[in-house]
Amino acid sequence: MKPLFFAAFFGIVIGLSGCATSYKAQGMKGGFSDTPLAKNTYAVNFQGNGYTSESKTRDFALLMAAEIMQNNNYPYFIVLQGDTSTIAKNVEWSQTQQNTLINSYSGVTRINTSTSAPVTSVVSKHDTQVVVKGFNLSNVPQNALSTQQIISSIKAKYKIDD
Repeated sequence: MKPLFFAAFFGIVIGLSGCATSYKAQGMKGGFSDTPLAKNTYAVNFQGNGYTSESKTRDFALLMAAEIMQNNNYPYFIVLQGDTSTIAKNVEWSQTQQNTLINSYSGVTRINTSTSAPVTSVVSKHDTQVVVKGFNLSNVPQNALSTQQIISSIKAKYKIDD
């Protein structure tokens, strides 16, 4: 019974590994949102689900900020403020398996139900918010980031197509 339980457990883990929050607008499974604060200043939020790493939420918030700046004709920007918060929850689950054997010759039906011991997992959801300010070519601060460089490097890192 234990080998079957562990095989099912690892099958679920592998199947869910593709469930990390993708780079998209915010929905029930996470994503990004933005709020204009001034002409060249935006608050950008990226919320991951339980399968999205903290570093990925930071990268995706920065990527969205760079894309917003680029779309508003600001080739450079600075991060005025940034914060990542994490909510961790304990999730408990168990596996129930039912086998039914029907013997049609003698009319005997045997039902065998087994339940494994509960498994507790910690699920962490990360949420990153950045406030960014865009700059045009005439007033670029020394510590400014290039929108194009940020977009290219993060998209390459996560293999995101345009």
